Amino acid sequence: MSIKDDILVIFNQMHFDGRIIERQKHGIMVCLPKTDNPKTTAESRPINLVKRDYKILARIIANRLRPTILTC
Repeated sequence: MSIKDDILVIFNQMHFDGRIIERQKHGIMVCLPKTDNPKTTAESRPINLVKRDYKILARIIANRLRPTILTC
């Protein structure tokens, strides 16, 4: 089973509406430990988990713009 059709619906909605919905702008902040037993916040690494559809669209746009940018 493929999610291609679902992703296409989301991208078309973003294109026709000219905006992304509020839910797509939010991410989840997670702190990954740098050591085995972190005791302070300095011993953790914060990572923002952004929604996947936004990351997929950003990758598509970057790949399509890459040839144009490289020829400048």
